[in-house]
Amino acid sequence: MSSIIVKRGAGNKEGSPIVEPLAATILALKARGKREIDDQDADKLEVTASVPYIPDLEIGDLISITDYEDSLTYTGRVTRLDHAFGLPESTTNVIIEALA
Repeated sequence: MSSIIVKRGAGNKEGSPIVEPLAATILALKARGKREIDDQDADKLEVTASVPYIPDLEIGDLISITDYEDSLTYTGRVTRLDHAFGLPESTTNVIIEALA
């Protein structure tokens, strides 16, 4: 089993080690560590949108959503989605986690 010792801040604060029994390589552990740091470090926005049906969208995909009313574009990772099928159109309701 591999593990990585974590240093926080300027490298002088020790964080809890990242232990992942299923990670086969140090690169996988580094990627996991980077994601943990990203998840804890930045302010996040949860953006919800309803868009025309997108069949190949999956949780974890990185997408951009443009709010034309406020002239803002949000880019983030899909955290939740569901599809609604009805007449006259089908929609995909998506929630992304974007940086504030």
